[in-house]
Amino acid sequence: MYPILALTGTLLLTATAAPADYAYQAAGRQLVRNGVQAVITCNGLFTSQRSLEQVFAQELAYLGDRRLGDASGGNYRVSSEEQWVEVGGGDDGPAIIAAFRTGIGCVVMAPGMTSADIPTLPQIEGSSMPASSQSLPWPQGEVAERGAGPGHRPAGNTAGLGLGLPQGQPGAGHHQSAHSAQGPAHP
Repeated sequence: MYPILALTGTLLLTATAAPADYAYQAAGRQLVRNGVQAVITCNGLFTSQRSLEQVFAQELAYLGDRRLGDASGGNYRVSSEEQWVEVGGGDDGPAIIAAFRTGIGCVVMAPGMTSADIPTLPQIEGSSMPASSQSLPWPQGEVAERGAGPGHRPAGNTAGLGLGLPQGQPGAGHHQSAHSAQGPAHP
């Protein structure tokens, strides 16, 4: 019994010897901060086509004194040609890269990935636009033939507005009732 008490007492004394103000989550917070700053900067520069000054003054303002650097420099790198932003490294936590991908926007890469890994990330190629937007149906609705006014129907439509109902026949399309004008039929 005494050995168990001695061991328990030793463990308690050892556990309380750690400093109370040690930031156990500091590494995780740095990682998240670097990723957030990288993706916000990347989207500001390459998706929204804003300047670095605008990104720091507006998008990154909420990070306050936690952001790394300012528009004139800091622990970040920007590649305008390859469209990526890397934030952090060294004492500021792991370097995190956000890269612009066509059809997606900026994506945050996993810790340890480098700019050499960017070509392996997905892209979504957009559809090609016609040379003239005049042929697009939106926002004017369906493109109508010239001279076609309200109530115009394309030639050959005799099927009751396309519902398959015969035109010009009395009672066409109406439910036939078992009742006559004189009342119900009796056996």
